[in-house]
Amino acid sequence: MRPGVGRATTRPRERARGRGDPAAMAMSPAWSIVSAALALALLPIFLARPAAAQGLAERVRGGEGEVAFRYATRPDVEVCEDGFRVGDSETHFGRWRDGWERRCLEGPAEVVLSVEGGEVRRVELGPPGLRAADVDLGAFPPEEAAAYLLSLAEGASRRVARDALAPAAIADAETWPRMLEIGRDRAMDREVRESALFWVSREAAEVVTRGLSEVALDERDDEEVRKAAVFSISRREADEAVPLLMDIAREAPGRGVRESALFWLARIEDPRVIPFFEQILLGARGGGR
Repeated sequence: MRPGVGRATTRPRERARGRGDPAAMAMSPAWSIVSAALALALLPIFLARPAAAQGLAERVRGGEGEVAFRYATRPDVEVCEDGFRVGDSETHFGRWRDGWERRCLEGPAEVVLSVEGGEVRRVELGPPGLRAADVDLGAFPPEEAAAYLLSLAEGASRRVARDALAPAAIADAETWPRMLEIGRDRAMDREVRESALFWVSREAAEVVTRGLSEVALDERDDEEVRKAAVFSISRREADEAVPLLMDIAREAPGRGVRESALFWLARIEDPRVIPFFEQILLGARGGGR
């Protein structure tokens, strides 16, 4: 290499190590002290990030005693001290009694969990601030709250699983697909399945009605669960419910399920119902719609 070329390539590098160059500053003792001080100052922030980013399930497992969290409910929901209202209907829990002046509020709901050793022992629902919890986890997105509550319905004890369904159902999130899966799962507790089918019946999606009908007509399933599906169908709009109940009354395996369909048909005010009963009484098996 020519000497002139060598000098031309090394001198700019020497100038680059001068004042203001990041590499030169990084090697200076003063900058090392500043970097260490800055790292110590930011350490609490970085250490706090994992806790803030933890999901609801993980934070509940880390709690002990009464653990509370809040989430947004559907626009037509009012949460009361003894239950909740959805539109014109009311659902009461065990604390209700006649003459008790209840406090019902629109807006978020609060769930209080009794946690022992990371395991949920009890689920209670109420308006925010109804009771003082040992651990307050704050507010969570309704989708995350519903998903967590449904995970309890799928894997916790019977009581916890059943009690977790109602708080999940009123969350401002789409819960019916997973509820329907619970209702269809023959490996799950019967009472939990029946409760899930009840809450599924409140959804407007047409696919919900088809799913309920499939449960009702499945001869492999428990008869009580199938009858619960029939009841849930009866809660749908008459245009959807009546034809399906007629089909079940004619075709469903199991006398108890067919009788349940007839029972609920008799309580629906629809012009197709009386002619259908006349056909049944006369022994006719066709038509009906």
